[in-house]
Amino acid sequence: MSSDVTYQDVKSKVDELPPDYLSKVLEYIEFLMHKHEEAEEPEQRVAEEQTPYRVVAKLGGILKDYPISEQDIAEARKEMSKGFGEIDL
Repeated sequence: MSSDVTYQDVKSKVDELPPDYLSKVLEYIEFLMHKHEEAEEPEQRVAEEQTPYRVVAKLGGILKDYPISEQDIAEARKEMSKGFGEIDL
């Protein structure tokens, strides 16, 4: 099928269909519209698929001006994991 398809070409083909096919044509058009919308916003779609929550803000680089060392990170990890897996009965 060529890319020189016009609205009239599509309309004439739809007019030739039996009326009970119109709902299928409409479903397909809605599918194509949804597919087009997804192609325009891939980052948003990926974020929505990964979490049921709406992404409010991107936090990348939020701590770039803070002097956090590897030692600080190691100490924080050690403190957070202290007592992990222990059960109080």
